[in-house]
Amino acid sequence: MKRNNFNRGDAETRRGKEPDICPGPPRGKTPSQRLRASAVTILILFAAFHASAQTAPATPAEIGTWLNIAILLINSGCAITMVLTARRSARREVTFGFVPAGKEEFDRHVLAQAEALKAFNGELAALREEMRKDRDQILLAGENRVSKLHERINTILEAVSEMRGRISTH
Repeated sequence: MKRNNFNRGDAETRRGKEPDICPGPPRGKTPSQRLRASAVTILILFAAFHASAQTAPATPAEIGTWLNIAILLINSGCAITMVLTARRSARREVTFGFVPAGKEEFDRHVLAQAEALKAFNGELAALREEMRKDRDQILLAGENRVSKLHERINTILEAVSEMRGRISTH
């Protein structure tokens, strides 16, 4: 009985060699190319097996099951390829070019920061003084409103007491 050889053709069979049904990954190709070749080989073998089975046509459930199995095999191959490729990658070394400052540069930096801090404190003191003035103005305006309101209330009370006196005398 002659075996199907999907990768090498019938030349090996004619020379007396046993055909290789599932060859190993080809050399010189990237892992993704090897994975695609393996996936194609698996799908071709599945198609050949299914075609030679001579059974009733497959139901949609069977087709779905075989597709799930094929996807599982492809995903497993991808995961294995990723793990093997990641282990081969060279480790990268990270170096930081930290150069400590000299005494003069450090002293200049300290003086610049001290001047910036003094300027900030001056701005902060001016802002606080402005806030105090604003608060005093707000409080004064509130007192003026309250005194005007009390004057109006007193005027209304006088008018009401006059009205009460007129009503009670009649």
